[in-house]
Amino acid sequence: MIEARAVPIPSDSVLAPLYVGADLLDAFAIHLPAGASDDPEVLARVAFERQAAWIRALTWVRDTVMAMVGVKSSREIGAAAASRGLGAHGRARRAGASRGDGGALP
Repeated sequence: MIEARAVPIPSDSVLAPLYVGADLLDAFAIHLPAGASDDPEVLARVAFERQAAWIRALTWVRDTVMAMVGVKSSREIGAAAASRGLGAHGRARRAGASRGDGGALP
């Protein structure tokens, strides 16, 4: 298992000036395995794209309970966003958009 260690907030952080005097920011670092991507978007997708089983279970409970009072399920909310042209992360999809490395955005 990869272990994270606390590190100082980077000096070039755009968030640090917003929270001067507040203890709201944390920074952590890990050593990536040899051959792993260092692209933040790729790492975020790997970490967050597939929900853990316990999160899926709690989402199912939420959807089941809230359906009793007429609240849309997570799937219905996602489908509505997709029908408005929004991706899974709430971003509008643009034709021909790219990541900057020649690859197309999903």
